[in-house]
Amino acid sequence: MLPKTPGHLFVIDSDLTKLYCDAVLVPVDGDLTLEKAWHPLLKSVGWPMLKRVARPEGWGSTVHAFRLEQHASQTAASYPEIWLGEVGRSNPPDGHYARVLVEFVRRVSERAKSPPRSAPLRVGVPVVGTGRGGSCKDKGAIFNSILPALARAALKYGVDVVLVCFGAKLYSAAQRARRTYRDGLKASESAHGSGLDSRLHAVATELAKEARDANLVLFMGAGVSMGAGGLSWQSLLNELAAKAELTAELKDAMKKLDVRDQAQILKSRLGDSFGATVQGMVDTPHYALAHGLLASLRAREAVTTNYDKLYETAFQTDRRELAVLPGAPPTAKSSCWLLKLHGTVEKPADLVLARSDYLGLPARSGALFGILQAMLLTRHMLFVGYSLSDDSFHRVIHEVSQARMGVAPHTGGKLGTALILFPDPLLTELWAKDLNIVHVSERAPAPETDAAARKADFDAAARQLNILLDEIAFLAADVSAFLLDKTYENMLNDEEKRIAKALMGVVSTSSGAGPIAKRVEEVLRQFGYPPDEKPAEAGRVRT
Repeated sequence: MLPKTPGHLFVIDSDLTKLYCDAVLVPVDGDLTLEKAWHPLLKSVGWPMLKRVARPEGWGSTVHAFRLEQHASQTAASYPEIWLGEVGRSNPPDGHYARVLVEFVRRVSERAKSPPRSAPLRVGVPVVGTGRGGSCKDKGAIFNSILPALARAALKYGVDVVLVCFGAKLYSAAQRARRTYRDGLKASESAHGSGLDSRLHAVATELAKEARDANLVLFMGAGVSMGAGGLSWQSLLNELAAKAELTAELKDAMKKLDVRDQAQILKSRLGDSFGATVQGMVDTPHYALAHGLLASLRAREAVTTNYDKLYETAFQTDRRELAVLPGAPPTAKSSCWLLKLHGTVEKPADLVLARSDYLGLPARSGALFGILQAMLLTRHMLFVGYSLSDDSFHRVIHEVSQARMGVAPHTGGKLGTALILFPDPLLTELWAKDLNIVHVSERAPAPETDAAARKADFDAAARQLNILLDEIAFLAADVSAFLLDKTYENMLNDEEKRIAKALMGVVSTSSGAGPIAKRVEEVLRQFGYPPDEKPAEAGRVRT
């Protein structure tokens, strides 16, 4: 029998050690030996002392996953629970890795039965056995085993599972295995394939096409970072007001002002410490699931009004780099870039928050808004976690709309798509000419007077938004990035094996330093050639 809220399997290309979630599985062997790259995650629990940790009875035979007790200085709000999973074997029996992962999900679900939660637990798992593990030479078999097992375990135990890959090949293989699993579902099970109704699935299909065509630009607002424990704009101002030691009367009176005017007053009160205070409140180490899903889309261009570095953290995995504008222009190694319109936490003095900062934007950041306008004219922009209420943005949209008058519009006449949590007829009407407004929940949230019900509604809608982003990423994924790597050969069908063999023939004849040889090499690299010369350092997401 499925739980009231079936869990969902998410797949991202990111760094598991920095994911904001409830629990993480760290791969170890029977003696609790682990790879070096896991050490930062275990720092607060004293990883050098790991071998002294008491193993549960049956460890390595009937028990393969257990929770590592937290250090006294570690808080649940700051770190996920750390679980150890016994996967480090040189000759694992068939299905061993899948059994360990499922056991982990089951044991976590048993701990979550009380107190009641408004949303399923979220756990992060690595692609076990593919780094220096016992199946590093047969990764195809790993994915064909663990992907279906995790999908079924998420449904059965009501836990949201995030399979975190590290690099293009692992991510491509995971999405390929997922596609095979989905194709094999019975009609009665197909509704659980994506977790979306037909309306949202159609939205995912359209946006995935834009992503595959390299035509999708991401625009991320504060709502994305709230999934990592970040503050809303008003919550940030409330925290600043507490730092400024305002009286209760002044706090209540200030809330009647526009948020930019609130920030202006607080900036005046806090003086030189204002920027550093904001920096300390928004500089968090763990990215949200939404960051990981958006980064996995591999959009060449992205924009944000957020100060934090969470999208950058989620984006930068194996051989994947991101340039950040205006500070660092794109290079050959970082062809993808992020435009930060309101500044970055690394430069607290330049953050755009107060009224005076906004008034100075046209002169100070005109070139940046010019880039935004160019992207609106030539791409399809996907807005996530953004309120669309910024005066500067309204001006940008107005100018772009004026420039497009009389010109054949792109994508059905709309500049982009905005994903919002709840139905908002007035917002939809306001932006009808320029944006597709898509709500993920079919009903309005509970009234503010019922805080618990309201939180549950927001949690459910935010989760549904993540499921929609997951489906977009799944449908947009390149499932050929591992084609020429023989360690994935078990995933290929007969036709793909013939194609791989033909391409390897090209490899043997295309060596050289000329421009054509280099171009051929670039194409072959997209299909996974050359294969990894040695097992990757596995700690973050592979072992």
